[in-house]
Amino acid sequence: MINVAFYLGHQWISYDRHTHSVFTPKAAKGRVRVTANLLQPQALKVVSLLTRQRPEWDVMPTTGDHEDVSSAIAGQLALRHYWRESDMDEKLHDAYLWLTVCGNAFIRVFWDPKGGPRMDVPKEDLADMPQDVKAAAKKLPSRDGVVTVPLGDLGYEVLSPFQLDVDPETMNFQDAKWSIQSKSRSLSWVRDRYPSAEVAAGSGLHELSVFYEDKIRHMAGPQETSSTLNFSKDPATQDALVVHDLWVNPCSDAPRGRHYVVADGKVLNRSRADQDLPYSFLKAPLIHIKERNVPGRLWGTCALEQSLRLQSEYNRLRSQIVEHHNETIRPKVLVPIGSEVNIEALSGPPGSHVWYIPGLAPGYMSIPPLPGDLFRRAEAIKQDIRDTSAIQEVTQGRARANLRSGRAIEALQQQDESNLDPTLSIIERELGRLGSWSLSILAEHLEEPRLIRIVGRSNLLEALELKGSDLLGDEANIEGQNQFDVVVRLGSQIPHTRGGKLALIGDLTGMGYLNPQAHADKVLGMFGMGPDDSLFDFPKLQRGLQLREMQTLVIGGSVEVEDWHDHAVHLEVIRRMQLQPDYELRPQGARDAIEEHAALHVQFIQQEMVAAEAAAGEGEDVPPPEVGMPVENITVEPNTEQIAAALGLSDDQLLDILTNAAQGGRI
Repeated sequence: MINVAFYLGHQWISYDRHTHSVFTPKAAKGRVRVTANLLQPQALKVVSLLTRQRPEWDVMPTTGDHEDVSSAIAGQLALRHYWRESDMDEKLHDAYLWLTVCGNAFIRVFWDPKGGPRMDVPKEDLADMPQDVKAAAKKLPSRDGVVTVPLGDLGYEVLSPFQLDVDPETMNFQDAKWSIQSKSRSLSWVRDRYPSAEVAAGSGLHELSVFYEDKIRHMAGPQETSSTLNFSKDPATQDALVVHDLWVNPCSDAPRGRHYVVADGKVLNRSRADQDLPYSFLKAPLIHIKERNVPGRLWGTCALEQSLRLQSEYNRLRSQIVEHHNETIRPKVLVPIGSEVNIEALSGPPGSHVWYIPGLAPGYMSIPPLPGDLFRRAEAIKQDIRDTSAIQEVTQGRARANLRSGRAIEALQQQDESNLDPTLSIIERELGRLGSWSLSILAEHLEEPRLIRIVGRSNLLEALELKGSDLLGDEANIEGQNQFDVVVRLGSQIPHTRGGKLALIGDLTGMGYLNPQAHADKVLGMFGMGPDDSLFDFPKLQRGLQLREMQTLVIGGSVEVEDWHDHAVHLEVIRRMQLQPDYELRPQGARDAIEEHAALHVQFIQQEMVAAEAAAGEGEDVPPPEVGMPVENITVEPNTEQIAAALGLSDDQLLDILTNAAQGGRI
C-alpha cells in the first residue's frame, strides 16, 4: 500500500507499528511539503512498454496427425476469440499497472455458469442439456413451460497482490500448498450463485482492511512520505461482503485438492463434490506475474518500490528550495531590544510608518545562499530514479540535443526495452499457462456449439462453430499427456519510432528486400496510414472486394459474381484461403458455398479465354456461352501458357486449379 500511496502522490505518509495504521505526520509550523511525483510517469512508461508487446498464441499439436493439428488450430482460434470477447487487452493493462506499482499481479481464469448466451429451453428438454445448464435451470423460474438458462462462458479476472494470501513456505506460487483469494462481492452476487447461503452484508470488510495493512508491515515497512491518506476507515457498504476462496493443491489427504468458498464465517459450497478442485488440471486457476524476481522469495519487487527513498529525498530537497525561496522573499527581521518598535507595523502595507528609537533600527536577517550542489543533487536523484527503472530520457521522448540519428535513438530505446526481457519472459510463461488452462476449461464445459469470431488473415472476419470436443485430439485419453501446450510470444521486430522505421526501411531497401514503390501498402502500414485509392492499383481493390465477399460467404450469406470482377484475382484469394490449415474447420455448408463461388469465377475465366481466342482468330468463331451455363457444356482447348500468364500464375498453379475443378466435376 505504501507503493500505491506513492504512485498516487501521497508521499509524506508514515506507518505506525503500534496501531498498524498509515497516517500523515503533522508538519512543523512554517515547514513546506512539496510533492514532485517522479514515480507515476516512470511506472506508466513501463506499462506502455509492456502493453506494446501484444501476445501471439501458438497451440502445439500433441502429434503430427491431422486430427491433432486441427485441434491445435481450433484451440488457437478459441484463444484469440476469448481474448477479444473478454476484453483481455484492458484487463492485461490493469494487471501491468499492479505489476509496476506493487511488483506482483494475478490473473484468474474460471468458468462462469451465469455468463455467456442464453437459451429458451422447454422444461421437458432440460434432461438433455449439459450438467452446468441443468444445475442453473433448477434455480430459475419457468414461463409457459420454458426456462431461459445461461449456457455459461469463460471468464478472466485480475487480482491485486493484496487480495491473495499464499503459503508462506513456498518460493513459487504454482508449488504453494494453499492460497486464499479474498475479494469484496455484492450480496446479490453471492445469493445468485449460492441461493441457500445465509450471509449478511458488510461481514469481513473490516478484517479485509486489517489484512491489507498487515501486508504493508510485511512487504514494504515504514516509509517517511503532501496529502492525507487513510486506508482502513471507509465505512462498510450496504450491499457487500468479503468472499474467501481457499485453494488447496492435491496432497496425500486430498488427491484431487480442495476448494472452499467462505463468507460470513460460513462455507458456501456445502456439497462434497463441489469441494474438489473444479478443473481437470487440479491447480488453483491463478497465474502470478512479477516485474522483478527476488531470489528466495515468492513476492517480486518493482522499480517503483526500489525508488521510494529516492523519491522521499527528492521531495525533501524540493521542499528545502521552496522554504529558502520563502525566507528570501520574506526574511526574518532583527529588532533590537529597547527599540520600542511596533511588531505589527513591520508587516503593515507599503508606505506605512515604523517608529523606532534612533540607533536601534530593525533590520533584515541575512539569508545564506543555497548550497551550490543542492540542484546538482536533485538532478542526480532524478538520474538515479531513471537508472533504477531503466527508463532513460530518450524513452520518455527527451533525447539529448546532440542526438539526431534515428538509428541511435532506436538503439537507445532498445537498450531500455531489453531491461524488460526478464519480465517479458515471466509474462510469456504465465500467459502460456493461462492459455493452456483456458482450453482445458473449454474442453470440459463447452458442450453446446459456440460461435467463434476472429479477425483472421488479411483482416478477414472468420466465423466458426466450436465445441469443447473440437479441442481434443487423438491423445486426449492418454493419462499424463499434455493436450493443451500453449506457447505465447510477445513483441514485434518492427521499431516503434518514426526514425527507427525510416532506418529499417532504408536498410531493407538497400539490401533489396523492399521496394518502396511496389510495396507501398506495407511501407504505409508501418506508419499506421490507411489505404488510399490513389496509391493502390485495380487488382488490390479487387482483392479487398473478394475478402469482403468471403466474409459474407463464411457467415452464410449469398454473393453475386459480376462480369466486371477481376476473376483471376478473386480466384487467387479463394485458393489461398482454401490452402490454410484451418479451412477444414469451417462448416461444410460454408465450404460448399465457397467452392460454388469459385466455380463461377472459373466459368467466367473460361468464357474470357473463348472470347479472346475467337477475337484473335486462333480458334473457331464460337460465341461465348451465356452466364450461368453449366461448365460441363464448355469445350475449350486453350493455350495453357497464355492462360497462366493472364492469371498471373505459374503453369503448375494453373494445373492444380484445373485439376481441383475437374475432380469436383465442374470441368
